[in-house]
Amino acid sequence: MLARVIQVTAPAIPHELVEEIRTSVDIVDFIGEYVVLQKRGRNYLGLCPFHSEKTPSFNVNPEKQFFYCFGCGAGGDVYNFLMKIKNLSFPEALAAMAERAGIALPAHEERDEDKARQREQQRLLEIHRLAAQFYHSLLTRHPAAQPAREYLEKRRVTSEAVQEFQLGFAPDSWDALLSTLVSRGYRPRELALAGLALPREKRDGFYDRFRNRIMFPIVDQRQRVVGFGGRVLNTGQPKYLNSPDTPLFHKGRVLYGLNRAIEAMRQEGYGIIVEGYMDAIAAHQAGLRHTVASLGTAFTREQAQLLLRYTREVVIAYDADTAGQTATLRGMDILYQAGCRVRVAVLPPGLDPDDFLRREGPQAFREMAEQQALSLIAYKLERAVATRNLSTIEGKVDALNDLMPDLQRVKNAVERDEYVRLISARMNMAEGAIYAELRRQSGQLQKSGTWRDKTENYRHNKDRISLGHQPGHNGPEKQLLRYMLEDPGILPRLKQDLGSEVFSDAAAREIAAALEWRMSTPGLPPLTAIMDHLSSEPARQMFAQLMVGEHPLPGGKGLEDLINKIKINRMQAQIQQKIKEMDRAEAARDLDYSRQLQEEIHALQKEISVLKATRH
Repeated sequence: MLARVIQVTAPAIPHELVEEIRTSVDIVDFIGEYVVLQKRGRNYLGLCPFHSEKTPSFNVNPEKQFFYCFGCGAGGDVYNFLMKIKNLSFPEALAAMAERAGIALPAHEERDEDKARQREQQRLLEIHRLAAQFYHSLLTRHPAAQPAREYLEKRRVTSEAVQEFQLGFAPDSWDALLSTLVSRGYRPRELALAGLALPREKRDGFYDRFRNRIMFPIVDQRQRVVGFGGRVLNTGQPKYLNSPDTPLFHKGRVLYGLNRAIEAMRQEGYGIIVEGYMDAIAAHQAGLRHTVASLGTAFTREQAQLLLRYTREVVIAYDADTAGQTATLRGMDILYQAGCRVRVAVLPPGLDPDDFLRREGPQAFREMAEQQALSLIAYKLERAVATRNLSTIEGKVDALNDLMPDLQRVKNAVERDEYVRLISARMNMAEGAIYAELRRQSGQLQKSGTWRDKTENYRHNKDRISLGHQPGHNGPEKQLLRYMLEDPGILPRLKQDLGSEVFSDAAAREIAAALEWRMSTPGLPPLTAIMDHLSSEPARQMFAQLMVGEHPLPGGKGLEDLINKIKINRMQAQIQQKIKEMDRAEAARDLDYSRQLQEEIHALQKEISVLKATRH
């Protein structure tokens, strides 16, 4: 979105024109071309095109010209929808919307260096496209490619898959591709920049990087060939050779087969990750078209973010060897931290996905992925059991320590209880011991005596709230933002009542700042323009949700009651902090400080009682 803001504010594309184009395209009509929408109250409702769901949670508000999915959090205006559904940049979406609206965009005078960069990129894309055609033509027609064709037949790769994935053959020649493309007007140095040629070491000139290899064109989600992978046909090394990093290609930022898996992932509700080209092709042939390959075992955060555009659930199906298991653990952690629900399809020893599909068939693979795949903790538990000696105390301690960081990250109490029971049964360990160690490692010290009892009285006070609440997303702060959307002029009063930091939630603060910008801008830009001034994803999601909300604001003392509620929540949070300090004081036997904290808690409780009285 930051790139979008820069583009929008560029002199060549005024804000007024962006708004004119935006308001010229009705969001309900436009999204209705992709989603079946039905009128529900003020909004239109349908199944979200960005994640799999059976109950509609995708809302479109015709009045505010915004959409929001309460299932996956996708939201925004027509530009955001087109960018996400077609994976376009903002300038590309703007140009498409302008063409649809019949509005001409001003000619943009590009800098010389920008023009040169675009020309270079275009030529590199052309080189890759022509190289893919050259390799594919050789594989399907040339006699020298017979060993490659026999290898693919042996691996049961169909002619349809050869065509679909545009598989090719690089001949055992030093300059077959080089001479062909030079004859088409491309310079050897351009092929070197594209990663398809290498400079000779002892004399001038270049030679082909890929020789005597089956070629796998790597296509990005915009259907452009950006790189290649090549499998050697003899005993040469390396067995698989990928394009180096180029202006078009970075191994850790692409996923093989993603261009053909996007729609299937949305339909299936999850994606499958395998290691290599052949595994991905075998899966697609078997009807598992929601499969992508990570180009080896080094799964990256960039690849995780790429997957998150299309699915929130991922099954890893790497090889069962040691390298594959290590890569699985790393990939699981990266995907989990990125926000994915991640599971592992555990393959039998010695088999890769291609082998398993050939031996057991597609249905068995699907069952393994959907019904037998292990969650993050369950998989790590099995790894801990396999690698630790559980017949010893030390082995049990080490195995439990392996699992603790992930167990601590489980916020749902029911889910955590299930994992504790699973660990207890698998490791022959008392559930109480697991909980005790979990509390210890989480910094929760065990207490006893009268001071403990007094602390517990405060802990379980009915007026207490959890520090884990999310004021911006689920609490009164979001409702306060709804008041500001209706009347941004109330901000001075809010600052007077709540202090300069009206919002504790970062996303809410960002939206409030954008609303201030709107109020101070001549001509008062429309509310939809706020989206262009939000740089974080949480803020954009929250704003989109606010824009499609149908709940009316309460009248009468509604705003005053809301301000008091926020004050009460903040005081209750202070109480929680003081309870923690009491824990530490008790552990240190600092009874004077503990009594002082009790008195401060009493004072806060009195203030809360006064505020509550004013709300009734």
